[in-house]
Amino acid sequence: MDKIRILVVDDESVVREGIVAILSLQSTLDVVGEASDGIQAVEMASKINPDVILLDLAMPNQDGLTTISELKELLPDVRILVLTSFANSDTIYKAIKSGALGFMLKDARREQLIQAIHDVAMGKASISREAKFSPLCRSPP
Repeated sequence: MDKIRILVVDDESVVREGIVAILSLQSTLDVVGEASDGIQAVEMASKINPDVILLDLAMPNQDGLTTISELKELLPDVRILVLTSFANSDTIYKAIKSGALGFMLKDARREQLIQAIHDVAMGKASISREAKFSPLCRSPP
């Protein structure tokens, strides 16, 4: 089986680098790019055509929801997994309606993230239980 090619998009460099470090330890995953905002994500995705895009929603210059729509228009077959700190049912609905196949909170365990990437890469929806049901889910300030 070929490795799953991943583009990691998050404006917080420590978070992005941590995710990349975790994913780089997996023999089935290959991080092929990093971006710090939605504009960079769209530019990079068009060049490297990743299998999965791991995408934050709250970013400067261009937010994740706008980015999802642009990515799906440009690369209809790309699979998008939202990984964010903020969630409510409206945000999850908008992300999925825009074209994301998965939705997770950043406090997910490493194993959950890796499984969600595999699920999304295979075309399966993956919305973490915590994102759907957690009373801690909150809207961005």
